[in-house]
Amino acid sequence: ACAIGSVQPANGKSVCDLCVAGRVQPAVQQLTCDECSQGSFANVTGMSICYSCPPGQSQIAVGASFCTECQAGEFNPSPSQAVCKQCDQGTYSDINATTSCTPCSPGSAQSSTGKTTCPLCVEGKYVTIANQAQCLLCDPGTFGNETGLTVCFGCVAGEVQPSPGKTNCTACDLGEYSPLPRETVCKLC
Repeated sequence: ACAIGSVQPANGKSVCDLCVAGRVQPAVQQLTCDECSQGSFANVTGMSICYSCPPGQSQIAVGASFCTECQAGEFNPSPSQAVCKQCDQGTYSDINATTSCTPCSPGSAQSSTGKTTCPLCVEGKYVTIANQAQCLLCDPGTFGNETGLTVCFGCVAGEVQPSPGKTNCTACDLGEYSPLPRETVCKLC
């Protein structure tokens, strides 16, 4: 009788064949080996059970002898998965075999899934909190003349900015003034 992890595919045969890598047999006296299911593997011959792919890895094929690491931009928090998941918007992963993605820092955002970085907000935009998909336009009365801003700078008294998303403020013309910071229009004297 053949032990677990081996089979006797032909009647009258005196030698048992070990299940090849990727296949197992948990019972005795069997004719065939079973393929490991998706999300599992058997890496040596003669195995009786398949191992689960660990978190951070996956295996989409059946009958596999190994698991594949999730690539940068992907993650897998659970064992026994057929495929890795793409990092969500507002997150990234720059390493392989990770179980979670990293939130974008304030001053950066990621609008796509499955990415390896979070670009800094461009001039004229900002984001104050982590895990964001989009940078926001600087409000009227403010400006952003640097990348990666978490807040926009207010126009000083005597300067204005009527439009959102700008990189500077404009001085009031002769005969006009703006008495307060963060003004959007100059007033006539």
